[in-house]
Amino acid sequence: MDPFQIYSIPIRGLNTGLHHYDFEIGEDFFRLFEASPIREGGFHVAMDLDKQQDLSTVLFSIKGWMRDSCDRCLADIRLPITSSYSAILKKGEGDDIDPDLIVISEEAHEWNVAHLIYDYICLSIPFRKTIDCKKLSPSPCDQEILKKIQNYGPSEDNSVWDVLKDF
Repeated sequence: MDPFQIYSIPIRGLNTGLHHYDFEIGEDFFRLFEASPIREGGFHVAMDLDKQQDLSTVLFSIKGWMRDSCDRCLADIRLPITSSYSAILKKGEGDDIDPDLIVISEEAHEWNVAHLIYDYICLSIPFRKTIDCKKLSPSPCDQEILKKIQNYGPSEDNSVWDVLKDF
């Protein structure tokens, strides 16, 4: 059985109007993708599909967390992730350059959203993986490392660069 089958939306028999779908995404989902940046986490993905005759709009709302190491202190943290994405779904042939336009075949009976959900979750990962550890009790951050970072600063002895001040 196809592990992505539960992420298929029946397009052909779907009435026009608003349709809502919920997906629970966990570690098993991310193991299906080679070299996934998410090893551990849990996400709730809500998808609203407003189906119309020719063009349909799709809104993905992602809320969850992933386990990773803090970029500041290297402690293991539970990084919260929240985001939303929208796209336009069009029946037709060919491929469009616009990343927000998804073209599916006229003969398609269903639309599998698994790869799209994976891409949107990966795009939601922040560039800097840090949390506000002061608000959490107990704090997951490594306090020793944070103290060393605070004490570290530029040295006052910059005699190598003092020569350039004379120019």
